Amino acid sequence: MHDQVRAIVLNRARGFLSLANKSDQSFEEIEPAIVLYTFACELSLKGLGASSGHDLFALYRNLSEDRKAWLQEKYAERTGLQLSEQLTRHGKLFVNVRYYHEGGGFAVNLKQLKGLTEFLCEMGQLAIRERTDQDYTAMEQTKGP
Repeated sequence: MHDQVRAIVLNRARGFLSLANKSDQSFEEIEPAIVLYTFACELSLKGLGASSGHDLFALYRNLSEDRKAWLQEKYAERTGLQLSEQLTRHGKLFVNVRYYHEGGGFAVNLKQLKGLTEFLCEMGQLAIRERTDQDYTAMEQTKGP
């Protein structure tokens, strides 16, 4: 199941999560933090085998059935929520927030978004540790925040 793990991409996702967590969530920093959280989600899904795009739910649908089931099971165990619903809810935030100035809009539950991002980053690190290919490059790390 963990044969399509792109560890470098997953580690980049953790970097964006780390930066988002440093936000003081003031008016000036909340939108950049949302962009960082959603980009970390995007990179996590791509590191776990999704292809291209920014819509989180579309990326999730692009994963293998085994990967989707694994993620959904872990997410439900942790939160009692459906992962697909959370990805749909937050799916277009990356674009909507970045282009808000062009007349769009968005609504977000920051606590849920942060939790979703942390979950996806953690699952990425777990997938790195569990993958069958253990030929790591110098940039790959398995220790996380």
